[in-house]
Amino acid sequence: MGRMSQLQCLIIFVICASAIGCRPEQVDLSFHTLERREMSGTGEIWQHDEPGLLIVATLNDVPQLSDLVTREAEAKLQNLDLDQHFAVAVFQGMSFIVVPGIVIQRISQSGDTITIYAHILELVAEAQRPLVVSPYHLVAVQRGDELQGDIEFVLNVDGKVVSRKARVFP
Repeated sequence: MGRMSQLQCLIIFVICASAIGCRPEQVDLSFHTLERREMSGTGEIWQHDEPGLLIVATLNDVPQLSDLVTREAEAKLQNLDLDQHFAVAVFQGMSFIVVPGIVIQRISQSGDTITIYAHILELVAEAQRPLVVSPYHLVAVQRGDELQGDIEFVLNVDGKVVSRKARVFP
């Protein structure tokens, strides 16, 4: 058993290079805030204790958010150019504390998976009287030309995957 031949080295190199090249590259997506609040102001709240997300890819998706965000945010969604953007709403979940919040820090795409990285803000003061709140962050995300077909959305809150949703993009 001596040294490997040049042909063996070349074969190993090609196999390794192709394996690395097959992994989809992770790309950060540009986004801007449409609204971030502790409550919708509509009287309706996200009815789950755990964080969750809703995706708006077409105008038909807007009604799913109509009672969960303000009327101003709903108008922004109606006017959003959905050929160039899609919207993501991340909800913290029902909470019995004063002025918590959730913030989307980063959104990335790797192949047909989009991951939303969010952070739950820390409580600053103790509640005098506990209130039921439902904080959310609604953003418009720049949509690339290659975003079509079945897309999986993953919500990662403070390092833990808490939700997955599949969505078909036209």
